[in-house]
Amino acid sequence: MNDVSQSLPQSPREQRRTLTAHPAEGIPLWLLAAVGFLASWLGRGIAPALPGSTTGIERFIVLTSSVTNMLSQLAAAGAVAFVLRLSGTLLVERRLGIAFRTIALPAATAVAALTVAAAHDGLDAEMQGVLAVACLMSVLVSIPFGLLSRGTRALGLLLVLAALASLLHFSALALAIRAGEAASAAAYDFARGVATVGFVMDVALLAFSVVWLGEARGTRIATLGAASVLFGFTLTLLAREGLEPDASAGLVVVARTLDEMSRPPAPFVPAALRYVLEGALGLCAVLCLIDRRRYAFGAVFALALIGRGAVDVPLSALLLCAGSLSLPLLALQNESTPPSSRSRSEPAVSAVTPAAAASPE
Repeated sequence: MNDVSQSLPQSPREQRRTLTAHPAEGIPLWLLAAVGFLASWLGRGIAPALPGSTTGIERFIVLTSSVTNMLSQLAAAGAVAFVLRLSGTLLVERRLGIAFRTIALPAATAVAALTVAAAHDGLDAEMQGVLAVACLMSVLVSIPFGLLSRGTRALGLLLVLAALASLLHFSALALAIRAGEAASAAAYDFARGVATVGFVMDVALLAFSVVWLGEARGTRIATLGAASVLFGFTLTLLAREGLEPDASAGLVVVARTLDEMSRPPAPFVPAALRYVLEGALGLCAVLCLIDRRRYAFGAVFALALIGRGAVDVPLSALLLCAGSLSLPLLALQNESTPPSSRSRSEPAVSAVTPAAAASPE
C-alpha cells in the first residue's frame, strides 16, 4: 500500500493536479461511485419496476434481481471498507479537530454498521431514522472543511445542498407517515409542502452540478444543462407512453422505474416534472463520473447526487457518507505545505485496497 505522504508534489499546482486525479489511495472513489450508481438505479428503480409490468419475463426478472443483489453487495462491501478505513485514518489526524473526530467518525461508523445489519434482517422504521440522522450528522460536520478551503469550496457547497435536500425529503416522508397514522389530510398536505421545498433543493443541486461541470464557461454550461433536461424530458415522454393500455413492456418499465425513483410523498408539482428531474440528475451523475480531469471531485459529486433524498436507505446513506468523509481528506491534501515541513509521523493518506471492494473483510 502506497504512502501518499511520502510522495506529495512540490508545488501547489502539482499538488492540486494529484489531488483531483488520485484521492485516497486504494479503492478508487470513482469506482465506488460508479458501482454505487448502477446498484442504486437497479435496486431503487428498475428491479422493483419489473414485477407485474408484463408477462413472460420471469427469467429476466430473476436475472435482474441477481445482478442487482450482486452489485448492491459489492457496493455496500466496498463502501463499508472505505468508510471504516478512512475513519481510522482521519481519527488520528489532529488537524481535523476534536469536534469532527467525536461526531463525524462515530456517525459514519454507525451508518456502516446499520448497512451491514440491513443486509441480514433489514431495518425497521426506528432504525431507518437512526440511519438518516447519523448520515446527516456525518455530512454536516464535514461541510466546513470544504467551505474553508478554496480548492474544495465547490464540494462544500455541494454537500450543503445535498444535506438540505436529504433533510427535507426525510422530514417529508416522516411527516407523511405520521399524517397517515393520524388520518389527517391537512398534515399530509403539509408533508407534501415540505417535499415541494425538497424538490426545489433538488433542482438547485442539479443546477449547481451543471455549473461545476461547465467550468464557468457559459456555452458549456448551457450545453450540459440542455442535455440533462432533454434526457429527462425524453424519459418522461417514454414514461407517458408507458401509461397507455397498449404500451410495450419496455415503456411500462420506464414509467414504473421513474415512479419508483420519485420517493413519496409527492410534492405539489406535476409528475412529469419529477420524472424530468430524476432523469436529469441521473445523467448529471454520469457526466460527473466521466469527467476524468477532475477525478476525485467528480466522484464526490456523483455520490452526492446518488445519495441525496434517500438517507433512510442503507446503501444510499452509506455512499453519501463515503463522499462526505472524503471531503476533509481532500481539503487537507489541498494544502500547499511542502513535504519538508511535514512530520514523518503524520498518518498516511490511504484507503482500502481494490480487493476490499469485493469483500467486506
